[in-house]
Amino acid sequence: MNNNKSLIFASIIALIFFTACSNKNCDKVIESIKNQCVNEKEECQVVFEKAFDLNWDDLYIFDSMLYPDEVSKALGTKYEGKIVPEGKSLFVFMYKGNIVRERQERCSDITFVDMKKDGVVKVQRENVYIAKRKTLNDREHYLLFEQ
Repeated sequence: MNNNKSLIFASIIALIFFTACSNKNCDKVIESIKNQCVNEKEECQVVFEKAFDLNWDDLYIFDSMLYPDEVSKALGTKYEGKIVPEGKSLFVFMYKGNIVRERQERCSDITFVDMKKDGVVKVQRENVYIAKRKTLNDREHYLLFEQ
């Protein structure tokens, strides 16, 4: 009987852990778009000012296979992390010139159109962006453009 209780307890802890870790930056971008584009229009304006639970000025999103020196150059400050692995993006939040959060994750439901330079997208907190919703293979996909 104790083994069953231990197994149930471990399962609950694992569920809580994975639920808490599923709050990815990419998901927060999509959630913010959905909250601001409530009438299911194909195109709308979005601002990411309140999308994330931290103080930030700029969000940099790096393509996979970029080296730390390339990340440092784009940020204008030393990046101590590793090469961005294949198939993942690196999200780096900056506040007043300092890195305040970084995370590598998969993000395939958003395309940043004409915003990418040398494998880097820069999203500014107060800027307005245009979001277009598309359906791709029965999944919602979002295109983001600078206004």
